[in-house]
Amino acid sequence: MAAQPRRYGLVRIDEARIRRIVGNALKIFKANDCRVHINLKDVQPLEGDLDRLKNWVAIVRDVIEEVW
Repeated sequence: MAAQPRRYGLVRIDEARIRRIVGNALKIFKANDCRVHINLKDVQPLEGDLDRLKNWVAIVRDVIEEVW
């Protein structure tokens, strides 16, 4: 029997967590005059829903504008 892909179901994007993690990292990078490249490493939680990706990008862009 082949392994079935794991489905996350109704998992929502945790906006507060994304803002906290990205914001804290950006503050450190900025304080140390670092260049930054941000990418979403694991796309599996998107479950093929491009709206989730769009939301993640919008949140990260907003945090960048606030911090940088």
